[in-house]
Amino acid sequence: MSRRRVIELPNVKHSAPIPAAVLVDNVLASSALFGADPDTGGLPDRIEDEVAFLFDNIRAVLDAAGATTDDLLRMDVLLREGADRAIINQHWLAMFPEEADRPARHITVVANLPARAQVQLIAVLAKAPEERPGHDH
Repeated sequence: MSRRRVIELPNVKHSAPIPAAVLVDNVLASSALFGADPDTGGLPDRIEDEVAFLFDNIRAVLDAAGATTDDLLRMDVLLREGADRAIINQHWLAMFPEEADRPARHITVVANLPARAQVQLIAVLAKAPEERPGHDH
């Protein structure tokens, strides 16, 4: 039996043969997550909607892995336009309102993101093992 557990989002798929994320033991690593509508799989036209869907998709991957945002260690954000950092920050602050309780994050501007995406995200987290005694999750 494989230690690797693949996490998929039903309507948010890569065109390449890669999963949304992979969980091995207590480490979860995402592929590039993007802001497709989780109901239709389509990318919205407005960056505001795409970022909102992206953060929804992050939560869906975490939920599928049995994790929460408390487990996130690092998020790498790829943006087509640097001016859209404010939109990322709006959702970031909503997800992580406590200044002393946020994961590491890095934003890189990438002019040629695939599939007309305006934003992508790669996350790494250490998921608390469910059998760890004394851990409230």
